[in-house]
Amino acid sequence: YISDKIALEAINEGKNRVSSMALIHQNLYTEKNLTEIETKRYFEELLDQLFDSYNIDSESISLQKDIDSVLLDVDMMIPLGLITNELISNALKHAFINRKTGTVFFKLKKMEEKLLITISDNGSGMSAKQFLESDSFGNKLIHAFVQKLKGSMDIESNNGTQITLNLNIKTPAA
Repeated sequence: YISDKIALEAINEGKNRVSSMALIHQNLYTEKNLTEIETKRYFEELLDQLFDSYNIDSESISLQKDIDSVLLDVDMMIPLGLITNELISNALKHAFINRKTGTVFFKLKKMEEKLLITISDNGSGMSAKQFLESDSFGNKLIHAFVQKLKGSMDIESNNGTQITLNLNIKTPAA
């Protein structure tokens, strides 16, 4: 019932943030494992939820996923879910404004004790300078969580935008 577009967008962004955390809790209860989340299932569900939330027509904007199955601690997954929520939301809201088609890519790869997450699109592109200078709440959230996870973030703008997170992880002992 909200007619103000800015207010409606703020409500939807908040709803998506809460949904990304609720999905973690749902996975914990389903698996009866109260400390670890399996990445492939979680991120596939999160990405599908975001595309649904923004009413994305899959004929116009496609989603390509390449997600390793890794068990990660809940304390790591919550910030990763929120970071992913923000970056995918930004791509869906801004990358394809003047285009009818495009693709969003999400890749999560485990390499020894490292986790690489790449979120990219082939949209209009945003320079690293624009991204780093943005003072939006979502951008502040991204930077705070990358710092909390003691990770690094690389931003490239070439035929779209690509953001790569490089994080140190310790997976549970087998």
